[in-house]
Amino acid sequence: MHLRTLLVMIMLGLPLAGENGLIGRWQFNDSDGKTVKDAVANGNDGIISGGRIKDGFLQLTGNGYVTIHEKNTDIKNGMTIIIWIRPLSVAGQRIIGKPNPKQPTWSTPMPGMYLSDRGSVFFGMWTKDGGKCVIDGNIQVRQKAWVCVTVSCDDGRAQLYINGVDAGSAPYKGAIDIPDTPLYIGRIKDNDKYFRGSVGEVRMYNRGLPEGDIMSYYNAAKDAYPNGIAEPERRSIMVSVKRSPKDEWKEYRTYTLDLLDGYTRGGDSVAYDRFGGLAAKKADATGFFYARKNGDRWWLIDPDGGYFFHAGVVSVGSGGGPTVKANFPKRFSSKGDWADQTAALLKENGFNGAGAWSDAEALRDAKTKIVYTIIKNFMVDFAKTKKLNAPGVGHSGFVKDCIPVFDPDFETFCDNYAKVLAATKDEPYLLGIFSDNELLTPEITKYLTLDPNDPAQKPNYDAAKQWLAERTGKANPGKGDINDDIRKEFMGFAFGKYYRTVSKAIKKYDPNHIYLGSRLHSSEKNSPFVWKEAGKYVDVVAVNYYGVWGPDLDQVRDWHDWSGKPIIISEWYAKGDDMGFPNTTGAGWLVKTQTDRGLYYQHYLLGLLESKTCVGSHWFKYMDNDTNDMNAEPSNRDSNKGIVQVTFEPYTTVLDRMRELNREIYPLIDFFDRKK
Repeated sequence: MHLRTLLVMIMLGLPLAGENGLIGRWQFNDSDGKTVKDAVANGNDGIISGGRIKDGFLQLTGNGYVTIHEKNTDIKNGMTIIIWIRPLSVAGQRIIGKPNPKQPTWSTPMPGMYLSDRGSVFFGMWTKDGGKCVIDGNIQVRQKAWVCVTVSCDDGRAQLYINGVDAGSAPYKGAIDIPDTPLYIGRIKDNDKYFRGSVGEVRMYNRGLPEGDIMSYYNAAKDAYPNGIAEPERRSIMVSVKRSPKDEWKEYRTYTLDLLDGYTRGGDSVAYDRFGGLAAKKADATGFFYARKNGDRWWLIDPDGGYFFHAGVVSVGSGGGPTVKANFPKRFSSKGDWADQTAALLKENGFNGAGAWSDAEALRDAKTKIVYTIIKNFMVDFAKTKKLNAPGVGHSGFVKDCIPVFDPDFETFCDNYAKVLAATKDEPYLLGIFSDNELLTPEITKYLTLDPNDPAQKPNYDAAKQWLAERTGKANPGKGDINDDIRKEFMGFAFGKYYRTVSKAIKKYDPNHIYLGSRLHSSEKNSPFVWKEAGKYVDVVAVNYYGVWGPDLDQVRDWHDWSGKPIIISEWYAKGDDMGFPNTTGAGWLVKTQTDRGLYYQHYLLGLLESKTCVGSHWFKYMDNDTNDMNAEPSNRDSNKGIVQVTFEPYTTVLDRMRELNREIYPLIDFFDRKK
């Protein structure tokens, strides 16, 4: 028997002081890899999906979990959950919990724990009267190191412990609500960010354990867990961050250029070609941009053959709101003057391009040339012809949240719609084409609610019904036949239909430029099936990557493994709390100052460059929201998002930090490629 396995069996078999109330105990040292026995013999054995047993522990790789159909728990006013984990990634990984059966998309479990985007443990639960109790822990968990996570709920207070140490608490009132839904280890709800790492012993009690018992257990059990190799601590600073103005400030670890150990700046020695690519590093020149993989690093190759990274800004335009229109003539003599000054501003600060919704026509004629993109609305405009649009925030909505991709008229529409692309097919400064923005995630349960008696909805209802019948082997399947795997597969089925149809039309009329996809943004980006389909038809897959303080490199690696294609991050940003904006709209983070916005830019882009699969980054966006523009899209009404103000005055503090990093992009790529 392996020594480590023996240690696990011996150490974790030790009784815990006050063992009464133990209602579930799961160890993986004697698991067959398919099930894990409940040592308490309450009949709560777990089913392992997509995991494997190694050295007495459960190993999960981001797509596996354990399902426990628990019973005989008798949890009322108190409980304790103990779980040992060794996370390989700490950004948003789900640990253990039950989903909310009434609100399955809500993030607060019933109860459960997950790692927040900053690496601390988040605990949540609900009470019978609808009250919510949450703890956002104050201890950050380290990667590749074992940690014992415990929550104890008793006498109206929930207490979180990390390795027996107090990590935060919160009050609650009344009985704890424990729904009749499975308990999951490694995930919580559908479309979650599943756990990636190792899991040791799991215990549940129907009473709250006192702090002394928790520490006694930790001290007795800790020697059974090898220390492992913890991720080395990189030098960092802390930045205060909020998701929205109503939230509390939280400290987020932030990496900057100055603190990058072993790096010597080399930006002053870089020679650029006319596109902003490397003048001294060349591949085959085709006259247009394309993607190429060298070893394990993806690149864009510019029309002259230069190795190229697209550092862009979204919505580079002269604005349409009343305040912006009033300020424009105070600074510029014409649209051409604006384009000349703006392109020069971007280049001076290390940007070489423009992202979606930019004024491509004006920028094409600027004295300083930059690499631009085009965004179209294939699906959105098709849905309008069928009257299947609905209001949305940040993107267009659709009836029942269903994109009408299965309509037989969609292919003909796309062919006609794409004809306009022929006008720019020979443009060398055009990087590529986005076909839509943030299409809603195709949820099969929503497609099954479409009205089959409505001619516009019927093709999409029929396609979903037929697909589910073939997938389940049942003549008349229903919602009860749908699980998380089926949901993710259907997402791939729908996106595959979309990408196949749209890419065919785009390439017919513009075979020269990169197809950038539809800007994935929500739970669909967690589906391997979506990425597999994208890999068949999309040249570089665009992602609007929000909700993370910095890119999760494991997640980015998954995207590449699933698709075989590079990515471009087509939206991300932070808003500053120091310019007087309400900052209630938009998906970006909220930080205290413009300096912090610049630090965030460095932190995020450093992660993208380290990933080796990212070939471009588009900051959202060029100009702040015009708070007087009542016609603005709902997600762009009152926030500090720009690199310039509505007066067209640049944010020099932000741009200083951006320029500092942008000038080092190519030397940094070399630096990360040399690191093992």
